[in-house]
Amino acid sequence: LKVIDEEDWELWIAHLLEIYNSKGLDDCINAMKKVDEYVDTITAAPTSVSFDEISRIVEGVITGLNGRALKLEQSEQLFTDTQVINLPENISTFKSREDNFALYKSIAVHQWAQTWYGTWRVDIQQLVANFADKQKAINLFHKLETVRLDANIKRDLPGIGRAIEKFNSLLASSDLPQPWQSAVRTLSSKEASAHDTARIVYELYDHDFIPEDTLYQGVLNPELAKQVMDERVEQDKESLQLALDELQKESTGNNQDMPVDDEQEGKRFEVREIEDDEMPDGYRFELELDGEAIEPPENIQELLDSIQQDLGEIPDDYLSPVDNN
Repeated sequence: LKVIDEEDWELWIAHLLEIYNSKGLDDCINAMKKVDEYVDTITAAPTSVSFDEISRIVEGVITGLNGRALKLEQSEQLFTDTQVINLPENISTFKSREDNFALYKSIAVHQWAQTWYGTWRVDIQQLVANFADKQKAINLFHKLETVRLDANIKRDLPGIGRAIEKFNSLLASSDLPQPWQSAVRTLSSKEASAHDTARIVYELYDHDFIPEDTLYQGVLNPELAKQVMDERVEQDKESLQLALDELQKESTGNNQDMPVDDEQEGKRFEVREIEDDEMPDGYRFELELDGEAIEPPENIQELLDSIQQDLGEIPDDYLSPVDNN
């Protein structure tokens, strides 16, 4: 209590009781040991932003963006597993509350961008296995990928892009070493993909220059992200095949008790690319049955969009209905 002003004692005790009641004794003891951090937090309170305070606002921002729904959680490590966005408990980096909120929002949008613009279409574990220092390779990939993601955010979400630009001057820097200038130009292109990022890792791995991390980029957890994505893709594949099986039966007017003639049995599903500027790939997939475009039910369209978001394609075997009779 020597480091806490007398007028803040009640707040401190209430803070500890809240942790004890919600998380238990061990977390409460850890919080007591972090009294200096607590003092910093309440000292910065007028300008700081906290998860409890603005998570609903940030959730609204993320919900309004494209792609599948993402859950927001509080964490000491800032990363996404492609399903959850992990955000800090509190940010008091700047004297301005507006800047702290902008940074908080940038952290969330950066993680969303990884899932929307295809960061995880690259098998990062396989990529870094080719290098002696795997962590160095992961860090380099992340720094380069941040350039690509930032360029996409600036193009598609200029308001948030301006906020992010305040915390990362790399895109506009003119004094970068030539190899990095070339990398920034390449990755700033609308056509650049995460596979371009991976290719440039090989080019810059042995280069002496490494830019500092941005305040919002957090870390990458390739192992967890791949595990979550693989499980989701497999589930989406199974769900899509079952849904297409039902749709095929409905479209031919058949049910499980009616015979299927050769002509009906020969009908098959395909997808065709349809130009769509709102998609990062520049297209979305239209479903066809026996060469004729059809309007799929909402659940099937969501599955197609989810698979495209993860893989960038709809593999042919995903479109083979599974008779679940």
